[in-house]
Amino acid sequence: MIAVIINIVLILIGGSIGLLFRGNKKIERYVTRIISILSIVILAFGIQSIMKFNNTFIVMGSLVLGTIIGELIDIDLQLQKFANWLQKDSDDSNDFSKGFIDATLIYCIGSMAIIGSLESGINGNHTIIITKSVMDGLMSIVLASKYGKGVLLSAVSVGIYQGILTLSAIKIQYFLTDSIITQMTNVGGILLIALALNILELTKFKLANYLPALFIPILFGIFVYKF
Repeated sequence: MIAVIINIVLILIGGSIGLLFRGNKKIERYVTRIISILSIVILAFGIQSIMKFNNTFIVMGSLVLGTIIGELIDIDLQLQKFANWLQKDSDDSNDFSKGFIDATLIYCIGSMAIIGSLESGINGNHTIIITKSVMDGLMSIVLASKYGKGVLLSAVSVGIYQGILTLSAIKIQYFLTDSIITQMTNVGGILLIALALNILELTKFKLANYLPALFIPILFGIFVYKF
């Protein structure tokens, strides 16, 4: 869990630094340009994650089933309600909610979050998560300078998400074949591409509702193992 804690701390540090630049009109233009180019980087990560496409049926099935589950729960709406509740009676509530949700998705969807957490839990190898933590911290500076305190709240999401993956990794490692991990990475890559398009304001996917899709390949793996 030490790697997860490092990730949380660096997000909080980066976000706190970003808040110092919040509302500074002189750098607002630069922040907008930086976010645009970082969205292209996210797009590149997404494309890289689907280069080794594994089992189209399972990947598509995971996305469809995960979307149905996410829509039934309406995760996106629940996250927005939670963020708005925390920031109630504030004129900044929209930015707070957007910063929280966008940052949560950026930090949690990628293959580094998935593979890094599993590596940390199973093998005690924290290299990937620590590398990701540095990247998240730098991203937090930019995001917090634009959206505000909501970005800091995403550290809680990261702690819960990566913490569960890390702690459960040993128990589910027998089901986590290379094929399943690749499928999870493929699903994450597709969601990253959609996230990049959202940030560029080309699409309006409610991506939080797609998050369950990341874990469906594990369920398929358990089903195959049992039967």
